[in-house]
Amino acid sequence: MSTKYVITFSNQTESGVEQPEKIHNQTVIEYVTEILANAAKSNGYDLDNCTAYPVCSMYKGSTESSFRLEYIADIPAAYMKGLALWIKRQYKQESVLLEAYSNGEYKAQLLFDFGKTVEL
Repeated sequence: MSTKYVITFSNQTESGVEQPEKIHNQTVIEYVTEILANAAKSNGYDLDNCTAYPVCSMYKGSTESSFRLEYIADIPAAYMKGLALWIKRQYKQESVLLEAYSNGEYKAQLLFDFGKTVEL
């Protein structure tokens, strides 16, 4: 059964904007979706179908640009969590939001690290 996963993250930090994608001359969305798709493929999963878009959000009272990646896939939640934590580290974020929709159920988690998550 497929699950819809949504990863929401920002590239803004207190010290500025993180831009690892610039090395590859790509946008944030191009860079992240390509790396996630390739990582998944190397582990026998398919993340080639993604809806990705920028969003305007608020964090600690300030507006910031964020990005949302939406996948519908047959992938274990723990694997998606690992991919979301890769994004968190790559963009030096405090946390990343991972949402999962499956069988009429919804689960949202702020991921700080593998052992540290907050269920919303």
